[in-house]
Amino acid sequence: MNKKLLYLLVIVLLLASCNASIHIKDNEGWEIVQCGWALDDNQVLIQSHDGYIIGDRIYNEHIDTIYKTETEERTIKIDNPTNREIDVKLTHNSVTKWVKINANDSYLVGVACFQ
Repeated sequence: MNKKLLYLLVIVLLLASCNASIHIKDNEGWEIVQCGWALDDNQVLIQSHDGYIIGDRIYNEHIDTIYKTETEERTIKIDNPTNREIDVKLTHNSVTKWVKINANDSYLVGVACFQ
């Protein structure tokens, strides 16, 4: 009887632990997984607690690609659809920069923003 109870207890604990998730956050409220130190050289991490739009999608946190060559440049346009100013945190090549985007305005992110 004790063996069956032990097996049942182990199964219950395994099921409970599989459904639980741990979210470790930094002092600004962002998950440690997306701190920016795992980005490739041409990637930028864009974060905002207020939310923003890139293309047709709404984000709070997004990784995208920017680069500049002699013949081509890839930039990202961040739109603020709200009626108030928002703060956006940009991380690229271990450089972090905060920008403010005015109400109903946009901000263009390119390599030049980090030089």
